Amino acid sequence: MRIGELTAKIAKFKSYKTDYDELVKKIDKYLLKKQLKIKNKDSKAYKEMIDAEYVLRFFTLREQWSNFPGNMRMAMEKHRTKHKSDSTDQIKSWTELFNTSIKYAESIWGEKAFKRPDINTYRDQMLQGVYDVQMIPFSLLSKTKQQNINKRADIIRKEFLNLYNTDSDFQGSIRQFTSNTDRVHTRISMMLNKLEEIL
Repeated sequence: MRIGELTAKIAKFKSYKTDYDELVKKIDKYLLKKQLKIKNKDSKAYKEMIDAEYVLRFFTLREQWSNFPGNMRMAMEKHRTKHKSDSTDQIKSWTELFNTSIKYAESIWGEKAFKRPDINTYRDQMLQGVYDVQMIPFSLLSKTKQQNINKRADIIRKEFLNLYNTDSDFQGSIRQFTSNTDRVHTRISMMLNKLEEIL
């Protein structure tokens, strides 16, 4: 993204003042900041509000993954506009959805959450596609399935790596052209199906 576009994006984001927008900005992003290497307010990712953008990405894809339009910025703006007048109860529901999903990611992958897999290990590189599959499918599971997540964390971690290393479609959907309509659907549906099998 060019400097002018980036400046405009940040200014626009900061100008949002609805309760929903405040949720996106202020929700606890401890794990995101850690993985994005945000140490203080001088960190590049903090200044560019990348952590807040990841929160909005989660909400957007959680709602639109099955019919994603193919343009992430347009999709996020559409989602934000749709929910800018959400009630207090709706804001609470969004907050719980994000907090629960990120807790599952941390409990399963820990320091490796959202990082790029590499055979039997992980690179110190956060990928949007990995973030998507380690967050969104978990939020789509039934409460009954979610109750089994922590006790089957080892299996989930192993099967995720296996799927990534053995299925070129899954890996490709995570690493390349991640806003492509088909690739969004592929990675989220494949991970969701795998979780349904495990849980």
